[in-house]
Amino acid sequence: MISSRRSVIAWLPALLGLAVCLSPLTAGAQTRAEQAAELRKAAGERMDARDYEGAREQYEASIKLEKKAVALWNLGRCAEQLGDFAAAQGAFASVVADKGTPPDVRAAATVRSEAMNQAARGVEQLAGGAMQDAVESFRTAIRFLKAGEWAERYPPPAALYMKLGDAQVAAKDLKGARKSYEKVLDNTVAPDALKDKVRDKIAKVDADLAAAEADANKPKDPGPKPDPNPKDPNLKPDKDPNAKPKPDSPGVRTGSGPRIGAGSIITGAVGFVAVGFGVYFATQSRATWNEVANAKQEAGLVTGLSQSAAQERSDLASSQATRAWISYGVGAAGIITGVVLALVRGSDKDNVTVTPSPRGTTLGLRF
Repeated sequence: MISSRRSVIAWLPALLGLAVCLSPLTAGAQTRAEQAAELRKAAGERMDARDYEGAREQYEASIKLEKKAVALWNLGRCAEQLGDFAAAQGAFASVVADKGTPPDVRAAATVRSEAMNQAARGVEQLAGGAMQDAVESFRTAIRFLKAGEWAERYPPPAALYMKLGDAQVAAKDLKGARKSYEKVLDNTVAPDALKDKVRDKIAKVDADLAAAEADANKPKDPGPKPDPNPKDPNLKPDKDPNAKPKPDSPGVRTGSGPRIGAGSIITGAVGFVAVGFGVYFATQSRATWNEVANAKQEAGLVTGLSQSAAQERSDLASSQATRAWISYGVGAAGIITGVVLALVRGSDKDNVTVTPSPRGTTLGLRF
């Protein structure tokens, strides 16, 4: 027994020395955890004061010292309140991935991570000009948050409603945008700076709505008044009373019995043209007959041309002679008729008339 006591006493200095060596490491580990706890506490106070930017910085510092699910959760909430939906999605995804996260917190973080993913997509769509797609993405994010775990305790952030309103303004849905902006003002945990920004947006929307209503209430231009006495478009317009009458053509006078000399002139001219054709055909016939007659002949037969050629030329000469006589006849008739019309014209003023009618102009000749 005495020997065992002596052995313990002999080891006592060594044990005391080991404890002294390990004490700084233990004190350092406690100090790191304590610092992280103090940062989380200070960050929580900033969140209660709606200073989400300051709270975010302190939560990020505490996570570097000690990674806790509660710090990651609150970091995501700060980011979503500031409108940084991509950072919020990353923080909530880290809560889900942490093995020490309680099941109910993990379920809530899963829903919030997906909602922030939709919101971040809406921001990209709005920047790219896809306004309707952005509106749908923001609405989907809000539906997720309203239906997820802890929906009543942690409602959709005010920044999400503000982005929805911005997308609705871009999509020309001013009334819908105003309702979304009002959600921001009704949010009790929204930052004051965000509310001030939204108030300016509401004023702009109200001005645009008032201008649109004023334009809608403006009396519309009725356009030209209808003619009380419409005219049939098929009727010819009335004559201008100030228009000067056109002079009658030489030899033609309109009215109940106009005198006209154009008929005799035209008929005589046709007769002379026909006589000219007769002279032409007679000349051609004589030339064809001469061609056959001047051909070499032996024993009364034409030998300078083939029999078929001589017969064809003879037939052609006969045909041309016939045409000449016909032209002479037509020409003589035309000349005689023209002379008769010229003679009769002086004895009767109403021998040739031009009379207007509903179906056109009627030309009459009387002998």
